Amino acid sequence: MAKKVSTLEYAALAEVRYRIRCFLEFSEGKARTVGLEPQQHQLLLAVRGLPAHLPPTIGNVAERLRIQHHSAVELVRRCEKNGLIEKNPSPHDRREVHLTISARGVRLLEKLAVVHRTELRTMAPTLLRAMGALL
Repeated sequence: MAKKVSTLEYAALAEVRYRIRCFLEFSEGKARTVGLEPQQHQLLLAVRGLPAHLPPTIGNVAERLRIQHHSAVELVRRCEKNGLIEKNPSPHDRREVHLTISARGVRLLEKLAVVHRTELRTMAPTLLRAMGALL
């Protein structure tokens, strides 16, 4: 049987959730400052950050974003319309398309990645202390 959760662990769980929400709020705001919807930023990051063994397909991106396939299709469509993403036929399966980040998308993603990295480095000690209390 699982051990009861202590008062300190509840506080740590609450702190982890609070810090994650603060980061997400920061991230959404920064995406908007460069003219992106937060979901567009998340799509660009998902494509750029896919593990090497996963091709950049809509299905894989949908999984990484934890959204339905049809929602990913619509998000990709909006990003393509805004010049952020390009769709290319898969070299292995003509039924699939591979996603590529456009030059404009790369520039915006790089700008956002720099400020996100800085923010995470700033908040990391507090987040790691809270997580450490749970380990």
